[in-house]
Amino acid sequence: MTSTEVKHPTANMTDNPFVGILLMCISVIFLIILEMCAKTAATSDVPVMQVSWIRFVGHLFFFALVFGPKMKLDLIRTDYLGVQILRGFLLLAMTLASFLSLKYLQMIEVTAVSYTHLTLPADDL
Repeated sequence: MTSTEVKHPTANMTDNPFVGILLMCISVIFLIILEMCAKTAATSDVPVMQVSWIRFVGHLFFFALVFGPKMKLDLIRTDYLGVQILRGFLLLAMTLASFLSLKYLQMIEVTAVSYTHLTLPADDL
């Protein structure tokens, strides 16, 4: 590599696809645990809004703890505030609808419906 070439920051990450597969498997396990906790809470006497609130606050604390020390205010700074607010409302609506659906459907059905977007061709998105 010459001095003018810039090495891509993720170049070494693509050398071992098994690490990527392992990380995806771990993320699916965490997703299952998260959804099972949500299902348990949503089908009990805990209000759906409270289940959604604790989910978002938990994510906020996790990301602040992991990324906050290095990124500081860059973690929340954006050039697209309106788009980010819209995204937040859409994410909240999706989460509430998903948790509410757990009262009427089995978790496997909710998961199957939530992954139907993966069957759409990329040109249609």
